[in-house]
Amino acid sequence: MALAVFYTLTLAQAATLSRYPYLQNVASDRATVMWATLESGSGSVRYSLDQKTWRTVTARIRAFLPAQTGLVFTFYQYEADLSPLSPATDYYYQVLVDGAGIADGTGTIIQPIRFRTAGPGPFNYLAFGDSGINSTEQRTLAAMMMREPNVSLVVHTGDIAYLHGTFQEFQSNHSDIYGNSSPSLNGNMMRSLPFFLTPGNHEYYTPDWTLFPYLSLHSFPKEGVPAADANYYYSFDWSNAHFVSLDANLKESFEPNEQWKVRAVTPLTSAINGDGYMLKWLEQDLAGSRKFWRIVFFHQSPYAGGNNASDPAGKAFRDYIAPILDRHEVPLAMNGHEHSYQRSKPIRNHLAVAAGEGTVYITTGGGGYALYPLTPPSLVGDVSAYAEKVFHYMRVEVQPYQTTVRAIRIDGKEIDRLTLAPKPRVDAAVNAASFTPALSPGSLFSIFGRYLAADEGQAQSLPLPTQFPGMGVTLNGYPLPLLYVSSTQINAQLPFDMKGAATLRVTTSNGLSEIPVNIADVAPAIFVASTDQGQFPAVLHADGTLVSPSAPAKTGEVVLIFLTGLGQVNGQITCGQAAPASPPLTVTAQVQVEIGSGSRLSPEFAGLAPGFAGLYQVNVQVPPLAGGNHTLRIIAAGSSSNPVTLAVASASQ
Repeated sequence: MALAVFYTLTLAQAATLSRYPYLQNVASDRATVMWATLESGSGSVRYSLDQKTWRTVTARIRAFLPAQTGLVFTFYQYEADLSPLSPATDYYYQVLVDGAGIADGTGTIIQPIRFRTAGPGPFNYLAFGDSGINSTEQRTLAAMMMREPNVSLVVHTGDIAYLHGTFQEFQSNHSDIYGNSSPSLNGNMMRSLPFFLTPGNHEYYTPDWTLFPYLSLHSFPKEGVPAADANYYYSFDWSNAHFVSLDANLKESFEPNEQWKVRAVTPLTSAINGDGYMLKWLEQDLAGSRKFWRIVFFHQSPYAGGNNASDPAGKAFRDYIAPILDRHEVPLAMNGHEHSYQRSKPIRNHLAVAAGEGTVYITTGGGGYALYPLTPPSLVGDVSAYAEKVFHYMRVEVQPYQTTVRAIRIDGKEIDRLTLAPKPRVDAAVNAASFTPALSPGSLFSIFGRYLAADEGQAQSLPLPTQFPGMGVTLNGYPLPLLYVSSTQINAQLPFDMKGAATLRVTTSNGLSEIPVNIADVAPAIFVASTDQGQFPAVLHADGTLVSPSAPAKTGEVVLIFLTGLGQVNGQITCGQAAPASPPLTVTAQVQVEIGSGSRLSPEFAGLAPGFAGLYQVNVQVPPLAGGNHTLRIIAAGSSSNPVTLAVASASQ
């Protein structure tokens, strides 16, 4: 990347624009800009925070010949990646070919365009589907969406380019409507808002029955997706939401004269047959997300009524994808396919359940193509909460603890509204080192569950905070110090003066959840440290380096063992505070160290680790041992810790 400062742009037209610049793959640290011209040239994008100091990045270029596209001309597509960018930041970009600006449909040089990267905090997005027919209704809805304020991104639920997903139909029925080369004609969202799409069945109805135009014209996130499946499905984060786009199309059996059947082997078809990756990827992707909101979008309509209620793809979704969404507690799914607006009741295991206990499926298929009837009903029974045969789009407002979904009819009226506000759910409270239920006064412990905190956060200083935005944890009403919070896990410290049965409660803006816990006198557990070389017990040499097979402990040296669960201490300290160094606080329980099968050793020190909250430290001299791996345990008041492996040097080392 070259850096150019305070330079003046040449204002001569360099090439004939065939597709206006549009944003793709925007995240907190990146964005991709794409556009197309009729002439080949050296493409680049300059971008800036203030339109004074600019950086320039070279674009990749790809020629598309008439034999590939079915068009009567060759066009040249440019793609430039802007990175690294800063979160929640406004940037300006301008596309160049051969160093010169490009004119739009009115003959005016395209001036710098502003966009904003993803970042923390509330955001809004628009969603719609089954649009791409260039109808009066589609253009009307497009104009309405362009007037929506404070929108961060757009989600499309498929059937983007009727009838056959060709290059020409993508241009006339999608790009020319939402990203017109003459913005003064009917507006332009695609230049400043990223569109995140999912393929519909009509995108597969190309002359060669592939997704070639769809895959070629877009650049979506590729992290974790096999190269062969790139752009078919993907995921991305925006603020405290994790979005997943799935290709839920299914190869269907067909007769030679049947036109409207998917004939390609889709990612879902391959996954069901056992030789595709999408379902495994989905399972891993959702399991790996700590975001509060998980939003999945796709095309097929598994729980809606209408013309497609009996589609094989809908059944395949219910059989193979819905159980994954259930397991990972996805609160919101959005699809198209049925040309109407429909909202399901919360669904789990194909049955309607109480609010907050299942997935709400929004069918938003009224983006511009002819509408379908609402019958026949869904094959799974009474799961409908609202349905209307209507042209519409969705405005979704994502707040830290609540998401409001609004359906906006073509006349501007809001016809349906749903607010999702899931209550926290505590599943378990465990020792932070051993992950067993054993807890003790002053110890560090972890809470696992769902919807525990809106955002991931970590304490930045001592004493530890007792609240993060919108949430807190108490034990018998006593606020607990918090080290780390996320939607699925909280790390906290217990009070030094509390033992026996107690009630642990997590409270958020949406409600509370509590479970009983029992606090014993001691619950020793040694921490494990993760490194590039593997996981090793949290045992340090005197110089602060980790004891490991490559740096083993030596006979006679004093090693420092870090753990939790040694209980009360001699002296006064409030949980959440940093332990003092002078004098250090020792524990009241008798502590011994066992290394290998030898006798138990008395440590030189057993108490709170100075400068930390809730962390205990045991210093012990390594006895004469043969070189190799030896089992290490800490015994406190007769209770043994988890066993870990300590590497000890041989006499020759």
